[in-house]
Amino acid sequence: MTSLVSLSAEATADCKSTTPSMRALTNDKQYYHMPFNERKPCCYVTSYWHDHKRRLYNSNIMDRICDKLREGLDDIDEMIRTEKEHPERRLRAVMG
Repeated sequence: MTSLVSLSAEATADCKSTTPSMRALTNDKQYYHMPFNERKPCCYVTSYWHDHKRRLYNSNIMDRICDKLREGLDDIDEMIRTEKEHPERRLRAVMG
C-alpha cells in the first residue's frame, strides 16, 4: 500500500497546475465562464491511439469500388436509354 501511495505522489508531482485558482463568473446563474481574458491556460494531454490505418485503407477501397460500380451502371443505363450499341459489353467490363 505504501508503494502505491508513494508512486501516485511521484506521478502527481510532475502534474502541478500552473494556472492560478479562480472562481467562475456568471451574469444570469445559468451560464458560467472563466475570466481568462488575454492569458489562456494550456493543457497537455498524453494519450495512446490505436492504429486504424488498415481498417481505413480497406474502407476507402470499398468506397472506390462502389463509386466505380455506380458510375459504370449509370453509363449502362444511359446507353440503354439512348439505344447505343452493345450495352452488354459495357456491363461485362463494369462487372469484371
